[in-house]
Amino acid sequence: MQGWKEKLLSQAGKEVTIKVVVQSITTYSMSVFRLPIGLLKDIQAMIRKFWWGCSENSRKIHWVKWETLCSSKLIGGMGFRDLRLFNDAMLGKQVWCLFHDRNSLVYKWEAEAIKSIHVSQYVDSDALIRPFSFDGVYSVQSAYRLFVSTQRQVQPSSSDVEAGKGLWNGMRKLRVSNKVCHFLWRAVHESLPTKLNLHQRQVMDDGLCEVCGDCVEDCIHALWFCDAMKPIWMSDARFSFLRAHKFSNFGDLFQFLCLHASFNLVALFAMVAWGIWERRNRMREGCAGCAKEASSGSCS
Repeated sequence: MQGWKEKLLSQAGKEVTIKVVVQSITTYSMSVFRLPIGLLKDIQAMIRKFWWGCSENSRKIHWVKWETLCSSKLIGGMGFRDLRLFNDAMLGKQVWCLFHDRNSLVYKWEAEAIKSIHVSQYVDSDALIRPFSFDGVYSVQSAYRLFVSTQRQVQPSSSDVEAGKGLWNGMRKLRVSNKVCHFLWRAVHESLPTKLNLHQRQVMDDGLCEVCGDCVEDCIHALWFCDAMKPIWMSDARFSFLRAHKFSNFGDLFQFLCLHASFNLVALFAMVAWGIWERRNRMREGCAGCAKEASSGSCS
């Protein structure tokens, strides 16, 4: 992974590289051996650094927890594999094959165990059935999903991601570029480098908005509530219905929009929000431009 130029890859390119290349390298080994936990942690650490753009000379902030990145895209994750759980699922396939291979030693039935089983009223032959699958046959995918869902129940999440399935489905259906989708994903997870987030990580001295100077700058303030942003949204009357509602974070705003607006309007909202964020970054770098021009340019 160190030989790959992560600066030349977009986040979508990094996602494909991780899923298709990196996490597939150890698939065969996982199907035969239980790999050491330390080795799996080292591999996952390299994946995290590659995803967030870390290098040997610099370390970037990991804005989202690894457990969230390993969640399904249907509930707000990136769909990366938890290597330890995937290793267990792969080994489970070997156990399934042992029980179904007639030449296997463990396939033979014990007479006492057979006698203790109540005779069924059905005439069909006995068969080993795998629950949690439609056809009763073991699959690595179904086992992995079961392990992930069980772990999620044991380890309660800080946010109710199950309640936001409509939000994530709406985001996946948007006809916008991958960089805009990734921007929305980070904004909904409150993982953009806003001044509040940077201040909480002791990067900035304060979390006040540099544009208005009145409020702390979280995602919804930077993209929606800031007084400097209101003329941009008010220039299109189709967004006026959102002003009648109070939203505690950007995720609530975007979820409400997905439920009550057309796909075209949601896509326009995404592009304008992305343009506002790009304009804000240029301001911080000392290259400020007109907010309206920056946002309208991103939508054209």
